[in-house]
This record gives sequence, C-alpha cells and structure tokens, in this order.
Amino acid sequence: MATTHNAGRARRTGRMTLPVLLPVVLGIGFYLLGVVLPDPIQGQVALGAIGVLVAVTIELILRLARGEEHRDTISELIRSLDRLPPTAYPLARRVLAAYAGAVVSTENSIYQDALRAHAQESAIWLERVSAGELELDVGTESIELLQDSVQNCKLSLRGITIASQDLDWWQSEGGRRYWEANIEAIKRGVKIQRIFIDGAGFPEARLPELTDLMKEQKAAGVSVFSIRLGQVAPLDDPERDITIFDDQMVHEVTDSATGVPTRVTFRRKRDATRRAATHFERVLIRAKSYDPASPPPT
Repeated sequence: MATTHNAGRARRTGRMTLPVLLPVVLGIGFYLLGVVLPDPIQGQVALGAIGVLVAVTIELILRLARGEEHRDTISELIRSLDRLPPTAYPLARRVLAAYAGAVVSTENSIYQDALRAHAQESAIWLERVSAGELELDVGTESIELLQDSVQNCKLSLRGITIASQDLDWWQSEGGRRYWEANIEAIKRGVKIQRIFIDGAGFPEARLPELTDLMKEQKAAGVSVFSIRLGQVAPLDDPERDITIFDDQMVHEVTDSATGVPTRVTFRRKRDATRRAATHFERVLIRAKSYDPASPPPT
C-alpha cells in the first residue's frame, strides 16, 4: 500500500511540478535573450519576463495550496527552484519561496485567505510591471530609479516640473543627487529641456528661489523654459509633472500631499510616451525660453 501511495504521490508531483517549472525555464530563456539585446530593449525584456514568471508561478502555487495533500508538492517545487543556477532570477526565486513558505507554514484560514488576497494583488502589480508600468511610493528607492534613468539616458531628457510641489524637492538631498546626475548626462552629450510651471498655490514670495533654480540649470546647459499656470490651464491636466527619457520611458508624479510628491509612476509603453511627448510639446509652444536677464514671467 505504501508503495502504491508513494507512486501516486510521485505521479502527482511530476504532473504538478512540470507546469510550474515551465514558466521558470521560459523566464530564464527570456533573461538570456535580454542579455544579448541592445540596452533599450534589454530592460523591457528582463523586467517583463520576471513579472510574467512570478505572476504565473504564484497563481499556480496558490492553486496547489488549496488542498492539504499538495503541501509536499509545494515543498518539492521550492527545492526544485533552489536547484536553479544562482544567477537565474534570484529575486523571483526569493519571492516564490517566501510565498510558498507562508502557504505551507500557516494553518489558520484567516491567514491563508489574507495570503491569497495579497498574492493576487502582487500578481496584478507584476502584470502591470511586465506591461511596462511601475507605480511606487516616493522614497529613497525612487530617487535611485530616477538616477538610473538619467544615467541610462543617451540622447534626450525632457521634463515639466511644477514649482508648487517640486521646488522643495529640488532643494532636498535627493533632488540635488538627481541634479548631479543631470549634469553628468549633459557632459555625455544628452540634450535636456525642462519647463518650469509655478503651479497652483505657488507663493509669489518664493519666485526668487524658483528663479535661482532656473538660473542654475540654465548655466549648466539645460534648455530652460518657464510659464505661468494660467497660460497652461486650457490644456488637459495642466499640472502634469513628467520627465521623458529618450522617448522610451516616462516618469510622472501621480500624487502629492501638501506640495510634496508622494507617489510616482514609470511607464515604458509607446502610447504613454507618445502622450507625454505630445503634452510636453503643447506646453513648450506656450512657454518662453528662460533669459536670466529678463524678469520672471507674469
């Protein structure tokens, strides 16, 4: 009997582990493909592959976890993942191991339901990432991503900055680090255009600070433009705070509190970059090239 039971378990393990490991193998193939592709495409392929890999595998793990009899299968799955080469998706393997470990260890249905809901949310988030959209809370990591975006920029950087929510940020430690990355990009030959909009609620008393910021960037080689919010108001979303890197990726402040950015979004979809570029051009037509010898726009 024991032999028959073990044989049955082996057959079930083989049937269930193979479809779970399949996306892992495909993911590794995508990764290797991404390594040999040009830089602009490599990041999209690798990020998309990881997103699809983790999302699909988490869903399969959750399906396996719905029955008590499948716990040995999950343990075997994790052992199989651990046998993958160390260079093959360490982040994906860690996430999968953490989720499966939580599923295996908990006996309480409340925890199981909460884990399933969280995993489903994570899968949705990863699907968005694999489709080219990354949304995250503002923090140190977002500064690092911004710096990486500038460092990877090869030709052009175009931005619209809203003074009412960005002026303090430009003066912060993170903002100064980002500006230093801008300076290095200019030295590499990257063309930077930046439009400054005063923004809703921007106090007249802070115009000298805004002027000093524009003057500093102009002196460093940025093509600086300025415009008052009232001149942009007829446009849709007049206070869009965006940066476009090489017409391939858009960084946008999507939420702010008391004048401080709190959430940002990175998008790599072609339609997103096209819409952002169109908005930038519509604002640029209305803006004036900044001249340090001229008074601020009125």
